[in-house]
Amino acid sequence: MTIHNANVFYELGIRHALRKKRSVLIRGTPVADGVSFDNLTDRYLAYDLDKPEAALQGLTDTPTATLASENTDGPIFKMLPALPEVDPASVQVLPQDLAGEVERAKSARAAGWLRLLSHEVETRRFQWPAMRVIGQAQLDIEDYEGAGRTHQTCACRPPMQFRTSLCIAQARGAAADGKLREGAA
Repeated sequence: MTIHNANVFYELGIRHALRKKRSVLIRGTPVADGVSFDNLTDRYLAYDLDKPEAALQGLTDTPTATLASENTDGPIFKMLPALPEVDPASVQVLPQDLAGEVERAKSARAAGWLRLLSHEVETRRFQWPAMRVIGQAQLDIEDYEGAGRTHQTCACRPPMQFRTSLCIAQARGAAADGKLREGAA
């Protein structure tokens, strides 16, 4: 929010429309552009443009504290507290051709194909929903090692954090169980 940038204002508007809390605004100072009128009441993490390293601790502590906070900071949700927040999973669409390919790989019980797909979707706009679908397919065909790796990649991504943790535990447990059975044979 350091300079008046129409694209940043547009993106912030989308954020305010879709998300209730956990926004972090960062602003360098001093600059010729003042805070825009519509954002005067927002909280900012300010840093000195001449000494940005001095703000390093704040740049790490503020996002951590914000993620832990349950305070509503979205102005639309402050005005309309009963307005439901959009579920991010509902707007992250998995391409149909990829969903079909995952299903074909699962039907063929092709662990290598699913592992390849999990690598191919990395950095794509639909990475997180794709990784979850691929990881579930890996669990379904009992590729516990592949499922563990895929779900570990997703573990830090809300809202599926709890489900992902369970899948990781299931995958590790099944893999350990398989190793125990192999050793007994």
